[in-house]
Amino acid sequence: MDYMLVHGSVTGMQSINELGVMNYKGRIHDLRKMGYTIETRFVSRMNRNGEMKTFAQYSLKGVGADV
Repeated sequence: MDYMLVHGSVTGMQSINELGVMNYKGRIHDLRKMGYTIETRFVSRMNRNGEMKTFAQYSLKGVGADV
């Protein structure tokens, strides 16, 4: 949650690489159970191999930043 407050949002890859959280979907679920409103937005971006990939971006409702 702190990461989302500071950066506006978090993706699965950011969660793994920057926070060391492998079960990020479980943590999002936990935050929702605690009463936080987490929005899920699906974003498409080109990866380093030139392939278009779609991934989830999570943000606290009312707080957001684009990837």
